[in-house]
Amino acid sequence: MTTTLRDIADQARVSISTVSRVLNGHPHVSEETRNLVLETAQLLGYPREKLRGRSTDARSVVFTGVGPHATHLQNMQNREDVIHNETVQEFTNLVTAGGRSVLRERGLQVVQGDLTFGPGESAIRHCVADSSIVGVILLGGGIEEDFVKPLQDAGMPFVVAGGYIPSRKVDSVMADYRRGIEEAVDHLVGRGRQRIGLVNGPPTTVTSAEKMKGFRLAVALHALPFGPEYVVEADYFSSQRGHNLTLQLLEQVPDLDAIIFADDLMAMGGIHALEESGRRVPEDVAVVGFHDYEIARFTRPPLTTIAFDMWGMGEVAARRLCMLLDQEDDLLWIVLMPTTLIVRGST
Repeated sequence: MTTTLRDIADQARVSISTVSRVLNGHPHVSEETRNLVLETAQLLGYPREKLRGRSTDARSVVFTGVGPHATHLQNMQNREDVIHNETVQEFTNLVTAGGRSVLRERGLQVVQGDLTFGPGESAIRHCVADSSIVGVILLGGGIEEDFVKPLQDAGMPFVVAGGYIPSRKVDSVMADYRRGIEEAVDHLVGRGRQRIGLVNGPPTTVTSAEKMKGFRLAVALHALPFGPEYVVEADYFSSQRGHNLTLQLLEQVPDLDAIIFADDLMAMGGIHALEESGRRVPEDVAVVGFHDYEIARFTRPPLTTIAFDMWGMGEVAARRLCMLLDQEDDLLWIVLMPTTLIVRGST
């Protein structure tokens, strides 16, 4: 029977994270604890070649994206798919760059993983097995509970950037999606809009759930009309999904005078759908997006959108990961990055 890190932790009466740090050769462990863990590992028959620890000159942190968009990304076939991939990559690149700026100061290399979900499970197992990897930052708002279990079982320090996992004690950094949507509704009401719809993202993600909570609260506070017909949901973010769902929303509520989109790419498709239906933006229907991707400045009219600091998100996630690498604690960090409404011509 193979000896696991949990076996060693239970026998030595320390945490799995402590065992992982000792076996990984991390410097911030007391000599007494280090000797205890190594002696216990040897006693339980842990493979001798794994007791040498990880090389301090080849220590890496993996950034890997996971989420429900992955199946779609694996089958990119047309221009819309490519544009969608570019917006996802914009988020990934900015968050990773922010994290890298912190991690390189600690002498840690950054490895950027594939944006996959199903195959990502094997990537996670690879992270646990790879002796050079000391930590992981997961990107995305649709990470399932079981996905992180191998990391927790192995005592691998990790942080989620872009969402959180309500059912598990996981450190995370995400945008204040709820407040961002509330601010958008406040802005639209201030512009005289009274019938506001929402084109939301995948209902399985925590980010979409937060946006929905913000929307429901804001329309209630302003005593605006609301019912299930005021909300439609996309299985992933794309301009085509935004186009189709906007037409569906208009069929359900023909007299809408504003629409909030959970993503800029969907808002771009929505603007085209509004034009096709004979509605002017913003004269007849105001439009708000989310993320402030580069495309938001080049829609016609330019897109009012909800922005947050993606680079800063990466920095915060990396700083928390460094804290976990230095010394474990029982604190749960769920950090909300503030959002800002960028007002442009679409409202």
